[in-house]
Amino acid sequence: QPVKVTVAVAGVDGEKDRGPVEATSILGLMTLGAKHGEEVVLSAEGEGADVALDALAALVSRDLDAE
Repeated sequence: QPVKVTVAVAGVDGEKDRGPVEATSILGLMTLGAKHGEEVVLSAEGEGADVALDALAALVSRDLDAE
């Protein structure tokens, strides 16, 4: 069974958390409205979850604008 990954945006300054949404839904990810510098919470379940989270963490921590 594939890894199930969800993404949420952590609320700050009394703001409510946004999400979680399944990472397979690009529309769901876009509706989170995560901005540069905001904290996102990645969760994964299933065999290979640790590997998937490591890869996603590496991806979202990159400054793609500088590349």
